Amino acid sequence: MDIKEAYRYCPRCGAKFNKQPGHLQCPDCGLSYYLNSKPVQSVILKNEKDEYLFVVRSVEPRKGYLDFPGGFVEEGENFEDSSRREIREEIGIDIGGLEYLSTHADEYLYQGINYKVSGITYLGVLPKNVEFKPADDVESCELYRLSDIPMSRLAWPSMHEMIANLKAKFE
Repeated sequence: MDIKEAYRYCPRCGAKFNKQPGHLQCPDCGLSYYLNSKPVQSVILKNEKDEYLFVVRSVEPRKGYLDFPGGFVEEGENFEDSSRREIREEIGIDIGGLEYLSTHADEYLYQGINYKVSGITYLGVLPKNVEFKPADDVESCELYRLSDIPMSRLAWPSMHEMIANLKAKFE
């Protein structure tokens, strides 16, 4: 279901929304309700052997597919703090500096609602001799060299673009 279908009534007065291009409009109180993209971030982590970290998703959507550590930016967070929090939560490690790689847009189907997302991708360095502690939303961690990434196992269409940007930077 498209996000506009999920929001039917005005949160201010309860009247049924009218759909407008790019937003919903309340005919009674005039509230314009914009359904903006949700902010997300991803971090591509590289080790000293030029291998890149992928997590195997253990939950829907895209359970069993490869993903980069990352997720939704929470209220009051900036992208960098959100990235570090997600890495700690998903794989149990702390990382240092982050370098900007690219931005992306995608869709995230969750509980039957298709959310639009806009994200930023960072590069980071895996600490030496790191021990991953996958959380409940991560089945396992896998490392791949750029030339060996199994592209058919990627969770999101935007990951193909992220990897192309990565190859352009390092090959």
